[in-house]
Amino acid sequence: VKARDGETDIYGIMLLPSSFDPDKKYPIINRIYPGPQVGSIRTRSFSAGRNGEAQALAELGFVVVLIDGLGSPFRSKDFHTAWYGNMEDNG
Repeated sequence: VKARDGETDIYGIMLLPSSFDPDKKYPIINRIYPGPQVGSIRTRSFSAGRNGEAQALAELGFVVVLIDGLGSPFRSKDFHTAWYGNMEDNG
């Protein structure tokens, strides 16, 4: 997914119930925490228990989406400081 500038990649994870059926409709929870200093994704690797509460929500029948908004760490300096002094606009 691209940011509103049409160029910058936005990272995210989508968690599905383990019994996910592509023919069914599911409510979506958009779990976003853009910072400061920590994003929703945190790292680009998978590890046991890292998204435990989000996966628990998925197991209750939700599709859970975690998105790193502009200003999240572990990216370029421009990306990280995109909303410095303007936190209500995190892209």
